[in-house]
Amino acid sequence: MSLKAALYVGCGAALGSMVRHATILALGPSFVTITLINICGCFAIGAMKPGPFWTIGFLGGFSSYSTYLVMTYQAHNAVYLVLEVIFCMGAWFLGDVVHQHVRRAHTKAEA
Repeated sequence: MSLKAALYVGCGAALGSMVRHATILALGPSFVTITLINICGCFAIGAMKPGPFWTIGFLGGFSSYSTYLVMTYQAHNAVYLVLEVIFCMGAWFLGDVVHQHVRRAHTKAEA
């Protein structure tokens, strides 16, 4: 990876982290807030299939799996650990389905 590409991804990550922080301030620091952030990030990756700035950078900085793991460890809550993975994988899958549907509709409209 070139320095230019690394800076590009780093800027996206910084922006994503700031948006995550603002979201946590607005909604309050809780399991629910972190879960919603992670689900939204997974859905966006599945739905948009964005490039490195958005996927690795912004959405990587926005989603907060390290926070989710720390909160799970502190709460000694294995159920949350499993549910987070299920919901986030489901959100990515749903986003992927939406992406495919939009792509097909767009292809039909062009034909």
